[in-house]
Amino acid sequence: MQEVLEGQIFNKGDHNRKHGGGRWPIEKKHRMEMAKKGFTGIDLDAAADIIGIIDDIVDDCSYGDPMSNAKWINVTVQKVRDEVLARTGCCYGHATIKRVIKKLGYSFQKNQKYDQVGKAHPERDAQFCRIAEERASFEASGDPIISIDTKAKMQLGNYYHSGRELRKKHDPRKVWDHDFACTFGDIYPEGSSLIPPELMKNLAIVSPYGVYDVRRNVGFVLFGVSRDTSEFVAEAIIRWWEVQGKAAYPNSKRLLILADGGGSNKARGYLWKEAVHQIGDATGLKISVCHYPPGTSKYNPIERRLWSQVTRTCAAKPLQTLEHAMEYTRHASTRTGLLVQAESSSHIYLSASEKKQMLEKGLIPYGIIDTIELREDINIEYYNEGEKDSALRKWNYTIRPHKPEQAWKNFRKPVLAV
Repeated sequence: MQEVLEGQIFNKGDHNRKHGGGRWPIEKKHRMEMAKKGFTGIDLDAAADIIGIIDDIVDDCSYGDPMSNAKWINVTVQKVRDEVLARTGCCYGHATIKRVIKKLGYSFQKNQKYDQVGKAHPERDAQFCRIAEERASFEASGDPIISIDTKAKMQLGNYYHSGRELRKKHDPRKVWDHDFACTFGDIYPEGSSLIPPELMKNLAIVSPYGVYDVRRNVGFVLFGVSRDTSEFVAEAIIRWWEVQGKAAYPNSKRLLILADGGGSNKARGYLWKEAVHQIGDATGLKISVCHYPPGTSKYNPIERRLWSQVTRTCAAKPLQTLEHAMEYTRHASTRTGLLVQAESSSHIYLSASEKKQMLEKGLIPYGIIDTIELREDINIEYYNEGEKDSALRKWNYTIRPHKPEQAWKNFRKPVLAV
């Protein structure tokens, strides 16, 4: 700096010291150390190969085998440094070992869910082609395409959540030291309009169900406080249509639903078929459903475009109340413009056995009888009618809404708990 301030001129590529200045490379330094210890000739070449020694340490699979006499299970930079010291007697800095490991092409990585358990379904590729055809058809006509799925249940309370957040030094967020379950009554001692009084003694666990608009990159999440049933799925999709879909697609007469093959929207469930019919009756849309083949739920757009961002937003943040869960979900966003809206449902959804129990006890509030017995008048059209045993027929179907006089009427009314 002093030479520059004095006016000396330096051109690009000039050096202010002789070539070879600075610290010696680790290869040269290590060779000199091995030579001092008496290695010569071929033995010196083998002992001086510090790059090969580090590569051998990191790449040795035995260090990840808990059934062997391995010295460690998870290789870290510090443990590689200690092993280099044990093998060669030379102590190198943490930064030097880390630089060599990086130069060798290693990095710390998470496991990737890639290898499928069991054999792939023989009609897997055909189903993906079918989904691509349906999506292309709906995109060309400007009709809505939604991807649906449920997220892992969330436990309300001041519990520990994995992840990190920026806070002042020495001021971490204080959470409960045990994950003892609490009830909705513990979360809301004075009651809440979001939780029915009948559920105050239940565990404070909510079920988020998501509807992702593939074309508009907009998400809608409905938090349920009771069971995750097919009726709850129908309520989530109908709410999405009323809040977002109807305004975004005012002229559309049909809807494409992309879903997994299990859970409350499983391909073989008749209750799910009834729920789809309820959605059609409530919205007036002809609904086409395409299920992803077994073992391919990760290809469902909602998984990587909505739920991944919601998980990131909720990292390290305790969901102390249902309001917190909804607010954190609304803040999920991406640079590509993801917007998320969240609401809650205070309806009590019952399983088929609970509904039968209510019938036996004579408890039939608000016309729930309309949702108990299987209706045989589902206007369903299967894909590939000629092959009854084809999986494509089970995974792809279209349901038309009933006529107004035959439409479902009472399925959205609240019911009492058993």
